[in-house]
Order: sequence, then C-alpha cells, then structure tokens
Amino acid sequence: MWKSSNKKGITLIEVICSLAVFTIIVSFSTTLFLSTLKTKAYIKEINISKQVLEGVKRELLFNCKRSELKQAFDSGRVYIACTSTVYEHIQLDKVTDLFTSDIPSAQPYIELFDDEQDTTSHVILRLHISYYGRNKLINCEFYKGEL
Repeated sequence: MWKSSNKKGITLIEVICSLAVFTIIVSFSTTLFLSTLKTKAYIKEINISKQVLEGVKRELLFNCKRSELKQAFDSGRVYIACTSTVYEHIQLDKVTDLFTSDIPSAQPYIELFDDEQDTTSHVILRLHISYYGRNKLINCEFYKGEL
C-alpha cells in the first residue's frame, strides 16, 4: 500500500479557529470605535454648552443691568436650552429675553440662580448635562454689581 504524505492546505478546525479569532478582533474594534464616536459627540455637546454658558455669563456680566437680571429671576424665567442657535442669539438679542420659565425637555440646559445682596448679586449659572444616563452639573459663579 501506498500512503500519501502530501499534506497541503488547511483543515476545517484551523479555518474555524481563525474565523473565531477574526470575529473577536472585529467585535472588539467595532465596540471601541462606537465608544469613541459617543465620546466625541459628548465632547462636542459639552463644548457647545460651555460656549453658551460663557456667552450667557459674558452678556449678563457686561451688557445687562442688575435690575433686568432681578426682574427675570423674580418672574421665574431662569432656564435656557443650550443649542448652537441660542449661542448665535446671545449676541443679537437681549440675554434676559432668552430665559424661559419652562424647564427644557432635554438636556443640556442652563439654570439661573441669583443670591441678591445689598449692592451686588451673586449669580450662579448651572449647566445641566447628561452623559450615559448620568446627570452632571457644571457651575459658573460671578458677582454682578449695579451698572
């Protein structure tokens, strides 16, 4: 009898093992890629929200009278939704007109607190933002005197 010792090619087990390794690597890299995309979107959202927060602070500090701030706070208008369109309107409109009394349905949004003292107001702008189901607060505090 003649036995052939010519073993060229691969076996079925080798193919299955290589497919399993390939699948694990692809699933890991896909998960990593999706996580990176979510993080990138969150960072972009935070940056837009911080720009809105800084714009509101700057407008309240330099272009708003203390009486206008008190009037908005006393009327219950203390919320601003953070969107890129709001950021454009901050410089065009009066910032106190952008505040509403209704809590925005989606985060991020800014909430105004005013601790009025004798000659100054301690203004706190609180940015509410959500990331992977966790709520996060970013505070921005400043003092506003009479113009």
